[in-house]
Amino acid sequence: MLQVPKHVSSTSGFTSLRARRKAVLRVRLPCSARDARLELKIRTASTSSAELRSIGALRGTCFSSCPAGRSALAAQLHRRMMADNEWDSIEDKVHGKDVAFKGLTVVPIMATLKLEEGMPASLADALATEIGLQYQIPESSGYTAWCVGSLDLNIGARLPSEEVTGCLPGNELEAQRSRAYLSNVCVTPCMRKQGIAQDLIQHAKGEARGRGVAFLYVHVVPSNEAARNLYLASGFSVENQESVAFARSLNRLPREILLHEL
Repeated sequence: MLQVPKHVSSTSGFTSLRARRKAVLRVRLPCSARDARLELKIRTASTSSAELRSIGALRGTCFSSCPAGRSALAAQLHRRMMADNEWDSIEDKVHGKDVAFKGLTVVPIMATLKLEEGMPASLADALATEIGLQYQIPESSGYTAWCVGSLDLNIGARLPSEEVTGCLPGNELEAQRSRAYLSNVCVTPCMRKQGIAQDLIQHAKGEARGRGVAFLYVHVVPSNEAARNLYLASGFSVENQESVAFARSLNRLPREILLHEL
């Protein structure tokens, strides 16, 4: 797996990939022939089909796996099927067609990596394999990019896929306006451990504040230490946890709900 340095020399004129609250970040990767400087953007996605389709492709890679022993063609077809399923899902949520999400405002946040000449071949090959060439997106400034990370900001009183809801604010009508949940946090495998997920969360916080959200929640399985540590490092704290007996009745591991007051 290609490793991206977490920090860049201050003499390079580029910021660290972990720089917070910046719309455009720069990441420097090693290349056998030369150093490559690649542009990463953290931003709120539009509702265009091209952008939602690219997010669907990313989630198809991150949230599913092809059964062992399948051929390369079968694996490719499986990824395409999962990408289309995720695309349909996010389209329905964003455009208010998903009945389960009625009353929720779903705002996708995305990280895009500019496709440019200086990109190391190993990284380009990894992105093509993990996401697929057909899921590149045209950016507004006229260049092509990959969606390498995303999450959903769900504004509303409760998240339909979760049994435990946030406690604040106590008034249900107020909660519909000032409570939100993060979900579907993911980064493509070849770009993980570079701070992209934390940057997505930071951007989501700003988006939430701008929309009047005061209480931001996220669910996590405690045994998923990487995700839990990410949320704690992003300012969340545990508000409540399902009992073991309750989780067992649903045939899954108990979950915590974490809160960050904005």
